[in-house]
Amino acid sequence: MNWIIITEEDEFSEERIRINGKRNFHIQEILKKKVGDTIRLLVPGICKGLFQVQSINQDFVTVIPSFLEDFTKQSPLSLVHVYCALPRPQTGKKILHLAGLYGIGQLTFIFPHSKNKEYLTSPLYKGGETTEIFDGMSQSGNPHPPSLKYLKSMSEFYEVMDPTDTIVFDPKGEPFSKFSNMINCRNVASNVSKFVFGPESGFLADEIEIFQQKRIPIAKLGNVILRTEYAFHAFLHETNRILETDPS
Repeated sequence: MNWIIITEEDEFSEERIRINGKRNFHIQEILKKKVGDTIRLLVPGICKGLFQVQSINQDFVTVIPSFLEDFTKQSPLSLVHVYCALPRPQTGKKILHLAGLYGIGQLTFIFPHSKNKEYLTSPLYKGGETTEIFDGMSQSGNPHPPSLKYLKSMSEFYEVMDPTDTIVFDPKGEPFSKFSNMINCRNVASNVSKFVFGPESGFLADEIEIFQQKRIPIAKLGNVILRTEYAFHAFLHETNRILETDPS
């Protein structure tokens, strides 16, 4: 845990923060912080930086701002919107973690196959998403949590696709490197900002046909079929690299 994430369990004001629960334990027992020491704190969507420990007791730690970092800087991936077939919960945890770590703008889970709806019985998809996103944010210091949405039918998904700003990933596609010149998510009006991941087995033949009819580019990340979380990480790493080196 590189950054302490402030949540609804804590008490926040501009003057001071009172940290409770697990993060209080982490500060005292793992980090071994004492009064006067500094820690790195992040209040999602509000502020981040160094805070000085003002007081410590068994139930909570109180800190005050010491040095706040520039909060206006966003991740290169902040305008990226990823659609992903609803994954099994263990895979979903990794995807949510990576979304928070890299700071993508929005993550939407879609239900391409009815059998995947059973995954919604998991606590992960009943409010547990924020914990995984914050875990990723605590690793990288990304201060802006991605927006999370669900689409419960493929027809809803087809309505938002546009060949000018969407790339679908599927093993039947062309190498992703061929599309690197299309990626400049700093300008959503004219560049790719939506990326779509299907099931590990790939989209169904009739779904691929719809993408082709709509002239949606179909890309692949290599000749090896990766598990969803590995493909997602490969995409994030490569797209982040493209955006960081883009001179525009």
